[in-house]
Amino acid sequence: MATGEQTNVAYVALREHYEELLTAIQEPEALAAGLFARGVVTKNLMDEVSVHALPPLTKKMKLLSFIADQIAVEPPTLDTFLAALKNQPSAVRVAERLESTYCSLSGRPKTQAQTLPNTASVPQQLPAPEQCVAVSPAPSPQPPTSAHAVDTYSSFLKLVYQRQKFPTYGKWHPDTSNAFINLALIKKRKMSKEEMTHFCRQTVRGDIDDIVHEKESISMGKIGEVEGKLFPQLILVEGAPGVGKSTFAWELCRQWSQGKLLQQYRLVVLLRLRDKRVREAKSISDLFYYYNRPIQQTVVEDVQATGGGRVLLLFEGYDELPAKLRTSNSIFLRIIVGRELPEATVLVTSRPSASGPLYLACRNFIDQHVEILGFTQKDIQAYF
Repeated sequence: MATGEQTNVAYVALREHYEELLTAIQEPEALAAGLFARGVVTKNLMDEVSVHALPPLTKKMKLLSFIADQIAVEPPTLDTFLAALKNQPSAVRVAERLESTYCSLSGRPKTQAQTLPNTASVPQQLPAPEQCVAVSPAPSPQPPTSAHAVDTYSSFLKLVYQRQKFPTYGKWHPDTSNAFINLALIKKRKMSKEEMTHFCRQTVRGDIDDIVHEKESISMGKIGEVEGKLFPQLILVEGAPGVGKSTFAWELCRQWSQGKLLQQYRLVVLLRLRDKRVREAKSISDLFYYYNRPIQQTVVEDVQATGGGRVLLLFEGYDELPAKLRTSNSIFLRIIVGRELPEATVLVTSRPSASGPLYLACRNFIDQHVEILGFTQKDIQAYF
């Protein structure tokens, strides 16, 4: 088998078991130390993984990302990685499955990989700093190709969205697998009280967030379906406080990650506008966060080169964005009105009472206007 094919097979095998590895690796610090002793990972990476304050999931993702890049350059790295994995009892079975997948894809006979000495538990076996000069350093990974970077970032996003619980600051973590999300497509014509249909009356509560327009009930599968447009420019999704806008946004991303919805998009990027990191964004690059800088930079370059083609940016919680960030010069408004990434689809969620100026500024190119209606009495009984 050609070297290029071996490289692809080793990388594909690792990606296939990526999620299992994240669960199985219990001691990322020990694994990093063992791989550093054999020149597979750098001292900088080992030090990063050893930082006590870093969440375990982040440590494992950093380590696996580096290993994936190394395997893409030098497939035999996979054998060293497998041997090191087998030092951790919790990861033995995953290591065996990974090895089996690689052998199956490459046609290589399966061999018993030797486990490496557990260098993390025997610190004196680690090379002294002066000895490290003589150790041949691992080859520097080649800059990732655009397709590889976007695929890697897409896999990362899907892994995040497939968590059972979505991130929230409150104590209640809704189970999105049993979510009741009632939606209505808002039409442009306003209605008088006399003209209201029975369905429309059910959606009006008598408060500032009421939307008194002609409406029709739709399913989540209809989000983004606009006649004559495969990639709509702007989707505005409004709802009163507490009706489930955050749940809707997370569920939409989760169903994309599961291959159920929005499969025309390469990337679906959820940006929660209450998050400090998102609010501090000044450029496109700041919105595409990824811990592997070369991959992040390549993704951003690709997205900018295509104008955001086949990318869905989901701005969740526009009403929580400070007033100074709702000006025409902010990165968020530049994207929403199409001054930046004009080929991207933008979906904005907000309270109606906060998005009035946005609606007036963008009403000529809003392709879909949707209201989240919240639970009916029947839904409440079924959910709880």
